[in-house]
Amino acid sequence: MRKPTATRPRKSLKAESATAPDTSVRGVAKKTPRRRIAAKDPIALLRKAVLKALDDGKGIDVVVLDVRSLCSFTDTMVIVTGNTGRQVNALVERVIEGALTLGIKPIGVEGRESSEWVLVDFADIVVHVMQKDARQLYELEKLWSELPADGETATPS
Repeated sequence: MRKPTATRPRKSLKAESATAPDTSVRGVAKKTPRRRIAAKDPIALLRKAVLKALDDGKGIDVVVLDVRSLCSFTDTMVIVTGNTGRQVNALVERVIEGALTLGIKPIGVEGRESSEWVLVDFADIVVHVMQKDARQLYELEKLWSELPADGETATPS
């Protein structure tokens, strides 16, 4: 037979000023600490929300490109394929909803009318949701990943 061991009280998760109401047995509200999401890197949180939305929506062939060294208008490009126009629109809606849960609104959404290629611009992250034919035609991965070797300049052919 085991002896009962003394337990130490748990340390509470203290947030600086965030508290959530909690009800006791009698229904009297008391304040208990609420866990805060570390908002040290909102871009990382947005990226995670975008990728989760695309995964939940069954996006195909998701590619994430770091383009910080290639352009000044964004840091990350996310490219994903949807089978149909309906799936493309559903993926776009999921991405926007995921960002809105973080309090982030897109700067712009282009191409919703055609549903062949829809671009969702969050400034630091640009999401391209494309149907298969458009993705094969424009080859964005190839365009944004091909760099000339050091010392060379890109020349049009």
